[in-house]
Amino acid sequence: MGPMKYLLTIAAAFLIFCGLFSYFYDSSTPKAFQDLVDKQDNPFTVHKDSSAIIWQRAKDFLKMRENLITGGNLQINDSIIYMPYYNSNHKGNSMRFEKHAQGDSVQFFVIWWYSGDSSGTATKEIALYMQHGIERYSFKN
Repeated sequence: MGPMKYLLTIAAAFLIFCGLFSYFYDSSTPKAFQDLVDKQDNPFTVHKDSSAIIWQRAKDFLKMRENLITGGNLQINDSIIYMPYYNSNHKGNSMRFEKHAQGDSVQFFVIWWYSGDSSGTATKEIALYMQHGIERYSFKN
């Protein structure tokens, strides 16, 4: 019964550690941030005077996440930023940022193709960062 006693003690300590970790570490998205994401339009339109800042934020977003997004070559032109990448299961994913001039305004559109799913709140979250500079990891209530 000697080795079994140690194994049970280690298992119990591990379960206690997991419980304490989940109690003190809240990985959920703050409600105030999630409310902003839910209200964000995608596509969204801004005055052309602001379009250079918005377009730069799209590039900055990819730069901040370059360690997470690998496997493809970044393609940039005047109206499209396209980044194909692959996950660990070698399923194709991609991010695409588009901008279209509309008179004195510019419309921006974020497309994130993630394992075959282009829906979800991820595109709205990226659009929120592009339009307002607000992102999940530096959000403060």
